[in-house]
Amino acid sequence: VKHGGKLIHNVILKRHCIGDVRLISCKTTIECRILIDRGYDIVHPSWVMDCIAYKQLIFIEPSYCFSVSHKLREVAEKRVDCLGDSFENNISERKLSLLFKSRQDLSSIGEIGIDSEAQVIPLFLFSNRIVYIPRTKTGLREEKLLEMKIRLFGGEITGQQSLCNLIIIPYVDSSRRKDCIEKVNEQIKEQMKASHTVPKVARIVSPGWVDHSINENCQVPEEDFPVV
Repeated sequence: VKHGGKLIHNVILKRHCIGDVRLISCKTTIECRILIDRGYDIVHPSWVMDCIAYKQLIFIEPSYCFSVSHKLREVAEKRVDCLGDSFENNISERKLSLLFKSRQDLSSIGEIGIDSEAQVIPLFLFSNRIVYIPRTKTGLREEKLLEMKIRLFGGEITGQQSLCNLIIIPYVDSSRRKDCIEKVNEQIKEQMKASHTVPKVARIVSPGWVDHSINENCQVPEEDFPVV
């Protein structure tokens, strides 16, 4: 509304030209599911944010398609290249860097596959996350897969626990989890000795937080994925 748009609360009443309407959602609520079943195209809120950022109405591309018709998706896919770079819309240096980085990460993993639907989720899903993953000498594949998912959706990986705002324990095996938690506790103790204060500790979650966030297309509550 602030930037010239108009909110409507009942698209089914059809008191407007449907060609001028954009349905915005990033979660499959009951209302959203009803509209999808009726054949409406649902666009991700990132489209609105990018329109504001670029100060113009930008074309719908795959990353903005939350739930759209096959016809619209075909049109959207023709507007980007194999890396997801736009032929028609402007792109920031940061988004372009993320595109290249995500593809490099995918090619380096090799045997690890990515669900085709996951590739259309906006790349900045985890853009506000700096993630620390405690490491063990074994389990390299699990760590690589977790890192790939986080980076693919805009997150950052750090090797320093003190710099992160989220800690993910990557293992299912209880002994490995225990080793990782002990490592984190030791690092916290070292921080306390160095600063003589109680440091702010990031939330510790299980890998399920990442997968559920990707599936829900939003960051789900961390407290729902404790490490036990």
